[in-house]
Amino acid sequence: MASGSTTETIKVRRGDSFWSLAHEYLGRGSAWNCLATANPQITDYTRIAIGTLLQLPGPDALRLCRTAGNNEALR
Repeated sequence: MASGSTTETIKVRRGDSFWSLAHEYLGRGSAWNCLATANPQITDYTRIAIGTLLQLPGPDALRLCRTAGNNEALR
């Protein structure tokens, strides 16, 4: 993870998916589209290469992702 920036960066490892990363970093797998929204360069969310750097949502969006009942608040 990057330090000293307003958003954190995570590196995709073997076996990771947007769902598993959202569960680990956002608190719920169903928030995967919050992670997808923060990474518009990814065009196929079902295939992310090992070693890809992904940005977590910014602090405000991250707070919404962790607490929102659904992800519509981010659109």
